[in-house]
Amino acid sequence: MSSTKKDEARKEVNAAISNTSSNDMNRMLDAAKSSREKREQSKREREAREAAIRERENNASERIFSHENQY
Repeated sequence: MSSTKKDEARKEVNAAISNTSSNDMNRMLDAAKSSREKREQSKREREAREAAIRERENNASERIFSHENQY
């Protein structure tokens, strides 16, 4: 995208924002906040699942290692 098109697009976005009512702006901000919170929650859940998988794998490796060393 050329610099001129970027500048024009930026002007259009700024104009749209400045012409938006405060109620609409608050709704957009609330939606953005909710979306961010959902992404953060999903990230925490994914990290917890991955940690549980690593823990199970580590425990399995330790059991195999201790079993092999018994003989």
